[in-house]
Amino acid sequence: MKLPSAFRLNSTALFRAIILITTLISGRALWAQSANIAPMTWTPRPDWIVVTGTFTCSGTNYHAVGDGVADDTAALQAALNVTSTTGTTTMNGTPICVRAIYLPPGTYKITSTLHWRNFYGGLLVGCGANTTIKWGGSSGAAMFWADGTTWARFIGITWDGANSASCGYQHVNNNSYYAGRCRHENEAFKNFTVNGTYMQGKVLPAAAIISGISDIVTGTNTYTLSGTSTAPGVATMKTGTLVTGTAASPITGTALSGTFTLNTGTSVLTGISVTSGTVTSGTGTLNLATSSTGTIISGTVAVRLPIETGNTNAPTAEMMVNNCLFYSCSNGVIIGYNAFNDYQWIIDGCEFESCGIGIDIPCGIIHVVDSHFQNSSVQDIWEAAGHASQIRRCTSQNSAQFFNSAGGGSLTADIIEDCWVDHWTGSSGAIALCNAGPTLVFNCTFTNPVNTTTPCIDLINSNVHYVTLSGNYCPIPSMPMITTGATASVINIPCGARSGNLTSLSSGSTVFLSATTPFLGDGASNVPIPKPADGGQSTGADVW
Repeated sequence: MKLPSAFRLNSTALFRAIILITTLISGRALWAQSANIAPMTWTPRPDWIVVTGTFTCSGTNYHAVGDGVADDTAALQAALNVTSTTGTTTMNGTPICVRAIYLPPGTYKITSTLHWRNFYGGLLVGCGANTTIKWGGSSGAAMFWADGTTWARFIGITWDGANSASCGYQHVNNNSYYAGRCRHENEAFKNFTVNGTYMQGKVLPAAAIISGISDIVTGTNTYTLSGTSTAPGVATMKTGTLVTGTAASPITGTALSGTFTLNTGTSVLTGISVTSGTVTSGTGTLNLATSSTGTIISGTVAVRLPIETGNTNAPTAEMMVNNCLFYSCSNGVIIGYNAFNDYQWIIDGCEFESCGIGIDIPCGIIHVVDSHFQNSSVQDIWEAAGHASQIRRCTSQNSAQFFNSAGGGSLTADIIEDCWVDHWTGSSGAIALCNAGPTLVFNCTFTNPVNTTTPCIDLINSNVHYVTLSGNYCPIPSMPMITTGATASVINIPCGARSGNLTSLSSGSTVFLSATTPFLGDGASNVPIPKPADGGQSTGADVW
């Protein structure tokens, strides 16, 4: 492979100007963020809910503030409830039918998990770098539960976990509802570093996006709510903490005269009302078995919650993550945590900075293209056994390792094409193969390793490995390209006339994230998504 004349063996001058901050998060150094998503502007359609306007849900008016101080959880959840139930609301006095929710520029503080359930063809849209949803709730919770959402688009939102929330999106499907064919576009995910406690009986790794969590556990636990009445029969309930053993994000809600409904910010609960009874003062217990009525006037109320049951093996598949930033996350994306069939995920044009693992694939199949990884403390991409990944036209700089297939000898067909790995810092190779393969690595460049004695492609166990190589390059003559030995079945194919697409670049620091032009699947710029030709309301077809 012929390198461009501008290439130099010492590429220190080509590194980004990154300032090392001495703060440590989750045992890793935090580097200054060096890229961001694009800002976006929109002209809302009449059938969009604009969350900062006044809209009606179940007879109550809501509006978000977006100043980063006020708690906007109830308003955002009410907007999600409208779209996922009746699909109708009143916006500034005018009845509308909606499938889209718009967050104008601002910072929206939430204190419990937002829940979008069993909904087809929805749109949650913000203004890119100018719209932030920031976590202000208890540690270890999820910010958003996409529960059986299909053909949904999530566009132009920055999710800030504030080093307290465990994940931005949990794509977890309760009661076997299918979820898939969703798109995350021009979103940023920052500061997800705390292990999750939002599923009963499980401690989950922190991640910006996580899918494939199996077996929600049945159970009943105690939740304590405290509140002071503002009028007889009207009390605002404060956020509480689940006492033990249950998933969970805090639950918030407002007790109106006669009814208290726990329908905001839950991980595994929705729409459960107080059983008939009245607590007028002091301490009492209400059992939540059926929807009925009750009055909470003042005092502390201990509430027993029936936990929803379900198995989440329904797949979250055929997903796209496009032009997204992942910064300071223990894991950027976890695909198929412990449930199979989370297949055909496409990661395109993304930026992974200062994460532990950029993309973690326990039970999924992915295609990663045109993406950049930087300062990953463990690996850029980790893959378990029995699946296959295609990684094409990606760059990596200053990460511990680029790719690791940790399958212990299983047959796993991986393709790594046209990637540039620069200055990997781990003691193993830039690519470490535990699976048997067959693995195809071609037109890749490996430069400036910290350890020059380990091969660029390291076969790290005694299993038989089947590897095909072609057109790869390392400028250090003494450094082997791949481990050799009795267990290595390596085929070297001479480089053909066509070289890789990255050979015109000067280093592995190339970034593909667009910070100036928002990316939409149809190539549109900052204009309203058009109304259907028949003049009807928004459907899945025109938000995809």
